[in-house]
Amino acid sequence: MSCVTCPDSNCVSCSADNTCDGCQGTYQLSKDHTSCQTFVSGCAEYDNTGCASCPDNKVLSVGIPIKCVSCNVDNCDKCSDDDVCYTCKEGYSTIGNGAACTKTIDNCFSYTDDGLCASCLGPLLGPYLEVSLDGKSCISCEVSGCDKCSSTDYCGQCDAGLTVSADGKTCAACAIKDCQSCENLDKCHACLNGFSATVDKTRCVTSVRNCAEHTLDGCNRCSTGFHKVNGECVPDSVEKKRDNGAPWWAWLILGLGLAVIVAVVVVVAVCLYRRRAAVAAAAAAPYAGAAKGKDKDEGNEPADDNSQSTPYGG
Repeated sequence: MSCVTCPDSNCVSCSADNTCDGCQGTYQLSKDHTSCQTFVSGCAEYDNTGCASCPDNKVLSVGIPIKCVSCNVDNCDKCSDDDVCYTCKEGYSTIGNGAACTKTIDNCFSYTDDGLCASCLGPLLGPYLEVSLDGKSCISCEVSGCDKCSSTDYCGQCDAGLTVSADGKTCAACAIKDCQSCENLDKCHACLNGFSATVDKTRCVTSVRNCAEHTLDGCNRCSTGFHKVNGECVPDSVEKKRDNGAPWWAWLILGLGLAVIVAVVVVVAVCLYRRRAAVAAAAAAPYAGAAKGKDKDEGNEPADDNSQSTPYGG
């Protein structure tokens, strides 16, 4: 029987193949029997670096002492007691300050809380990489003036003040007057404040309040609940009040009332006229009688002697 060298100083007995058969004290034997590792509470299996795996639904904790703890963060490899993940499993990266693990995006340096890439790794030997428009990859954008590319040669969003062409390969300034942002360079997506795009989106015209469709001549169609009056869009309720006015029966009552008033005025006028005529006639009656008596007396007076004829004609 010969002596053999044990692979670990904490090994109490070894085999001829230089493997450890058992460890001293609380040390735990690795799965390949080549080392003795510090005891970790709840650990299911050890390797040459320490605890290799915990039981189902548990992960290694951080800090000292290391132990197997429950963690509510999916795909987490090392977790704190209060469910903060410090290291995710291979192929995953932490997001939201350890609140979750998301699938790793190649060349992504930092992530948003919803798992999209926020910034890419700086170039070492290759081209400069930028976050794609959808935030799901890091790509090299070759379109000049592009803020975010969808692919290497297709721009999804240009720099401020520039508009992407229909084929996505060019970023240029919008040529439409009073347009804030264009579509495909020849159509306005949004006009400046106080202006609205025409139906075909080729021009920006002065906005008409409550107008749904603008043309070069003004408002073509008002929004629901409004209609055009002298080039403006007014509420339907206002026009109805203007058109309808008072109900028909109110006009009838008003007409009858006016007719009664006119009739009363006429009757009063006739009565006053007749009364005045009667008063005038009564006042003139004594004078008329005196005149008649005088005329009668004058008719009965004898003829002037000088005017009487004589029997002899003298």
